[in-house]
Amino acid sequence: MAKRNRPTKRQIADPEAVHKLHAAADIQPSERVLDLGWNGACTPGPSPQSASVLYYTSDIRLARSCGIERPEVEVLLAETLPAQDEAKVDVVLYHPAAHAGKVRIYELIDQAFRMMKVGGRLLLSGNRDRGIESLARRAEAVFENGDCPARKGRRRVYRFEKRSPAPGEDPVDPEGSFEVDDLPDGPLMFNTLAGTFSWDGFDPGSRILLESVDVRTTDRILDIGCGCGVLGIVGARRALQGSARMVDVDLRAVACSRRNIQQNGIENAVAVAGDLLDATDGEPPEFDLVLSNPPFHDGRGTGDPLIERAANVLAPDGRLVLIAADHPA
Repeated sequence: MAKRNRPTKRQIADPEAVHKLHAAADIQPSERVLDLGWNGACTPGPSPQSASVLYYTSDIRLARSCGIERPEVEVLLAETLPAQDEAKVDVVLYHPAAHAGKVRIYELIDQAFRMMKVGGRLLLSGNRDRGIESLARRAEAVFENGDCPARKGRRRVYRFEKRSPAPGEDPVDPEGSFEVDDLPDGPLMFNTLAGTFSWDGFDPGSRILLESVDVRTTDRILDIGCGCGVLGIVGARRALQGSARMVDVDLRAVACSRRNIQQNGIENAVAVAGDLLDATDGEPPEFDLVLSNPPFHDGRGTGDPLIERAANVLAPDGRLVLIAADHPA
């Protein structure tokens, strides 16, 4: 169990960079802080004595990790930031994850503006080679101001102040869709949300997997890291006398999968929030086929445990089929 909560490489924050972020934020003891994450994980500091901190994530693993590493921080695990918290935040801290995607980051900047009090401030941190300057330009358009109080080498910390109730830029549209009409199982329509895997189109790796895998009519399928549900939904359509259980750690992905199950008329599939350890929901491990397009942007920290544990959820003679890019170890 401890292994599941171990921080991955992308979650580890450079102490000097974090210090510069908080120095630029100048957080006061009475202020309310919204933490949008450091590479997704809960940003280290400030201490609970200096401010009230709300950490937001839609990823159940990151919520668990924050609960263990910083139990004094309030964790908001939700598909999106709630509108009822408008104008209650003084400071927003954000160091975007490189894999988050520009539209999802823009969406969070828009939501941060909505939630901040007039006079509140957004601190946006990142590296030049990771596109922080482009993100800062978007934030500057929303807030209609901005400066860069800290920089060292490629690192930058930008600061923006909410001076008006209305943003200077219209919010981005985080919704997408695509159709799969060139597989024997089609046509199928998929609705997506920014930040979920392959949100703007049918992933080529998923296509290769579906063109290659042999799904039997009676297969009981487990789709790990289901995203918007392509693998599980196509698998369920092929396994007419079987079923598909679709699992993802991200609540946004689960919401997309549930919507896509319904709109494509799939009656033998279900989408749930969880990871491989939660996949069976306490039931005997009786899956015939495990499908996955693992998120290798985390390195091998996700793929290796999936492979190691797949045997525990497979029935005798069960199969694991996954797709992997040809990355160096």
